[in-house]
Amino acid sequence: MSWWDSIDTVSRFNSWMQLAVIVFALLAAVSGFLVWLSGNKISLQHTESAALARQKIKTYENTSLSVHKELVTLQQKQFETEQLLKVANTGLSKLRKQLKKAQKKQLEAEQALDRIKSGRDRISHESEIPITPKQPALFPKFSEQFLDILKKGPEGIIDIYAVQGDSVSNGLAADFDTLFKKAGWTTNGVAQSTFSQKINGLVLAFNSKDTAPSYASFLLHAFNKLGIPVSTRINSKYPEWSLSLIVSDFPVPSSGTGQNPP
Repeated sequence: MSWWDSIDTVSRFNSWMQLAVIVFALLAAVSGFLVWLSGNKISLQHTESAALARQKIKTYENTSLSVHKELVTLQQKQFETEQLLKVANTGLSKLRKQLKKAQKKQLEAEQALDRIKSGRDRISHESEIPITPKQPALFPKFSEQFLDILKKGPEGIIDIYAVQGDSVSNGLAADFDTLFKKAGWTTNGVAQSTFSQKINGLVLAFNSKDTAPSYASFLLHAFNKLGIPVSTRINSKYPEWSLSLIVSDFPVPSSGTGQNPP
C-alpha cells in the first residue's frame, strides 16, 4: 500500500506543506523588507551625494567668481600702472627736451661770452679797460650787453641786497634788479641790509657749494667776462639752493657803466 493511500500520511504531508508555505512566505516578506531597507539606504546615500556634489559645485562657483573678481582687479591695476608709466615717460621726455634746450642755451651763452672776451662784440680786453670807481648807475651800453648774456643763459631765482645807507650800492642794485627781471629771472626787488664784514664790490652768496644753484657758476663767469670782479661767500644763514647777489660800490669798466643820462 502506497503512502498517499494513507489518510494520516497525506494529512501530515499537507501540514508540512502548509508550514513550508508559511516559512517561504515569511522568508519572502523578510527578503522584501531587506530589499526595501537597502533601497532606502541607497536612495539616502544618493541624496546625500547629490547634496554634497551641489555644495561642492556651489563652492567651486564662488571660488571661480572670487578669482574672476581678483583677475578683473589685477587687470584694472595693470591698466592704471600702464597709464601712469605713459605719463611718467611723457614727463621724462619733456624733461629731457628742457634739459637739451637749457644745455643749448648755456652753450650759446658761453659762446657769446667767448665772443665778448675776444672783442667780437666790441668789448675791449679787461686789462685795457680804464676803471672808474664808484659809479652810481650802469651805462646803457653795459646794461644792453649784460642783458644779452642773461637772455642766452639759464633763468634762475636771485635775491639782491644793497648796503643800507649807501646810495651808490642802492642805485647799482636797482639797475641789476631791473636787468635780471627783463631777462626772465625771478627777484624780490632790492633789500637793504647791514653786514658784519665789509662788502667790497659784488658778492655772490649761497648756503654751501653742494647746495649752490647750477646757474651760479654761469653768473660768476658772466661777471668775470665783462670785467667785473666778483667774490663768493658761503654762509649757512642763506637758504639751501638759493643764490644772493650783494651789491656794494665797486670799480667798474668806464665803457660799460657811468652816470644815467638826464
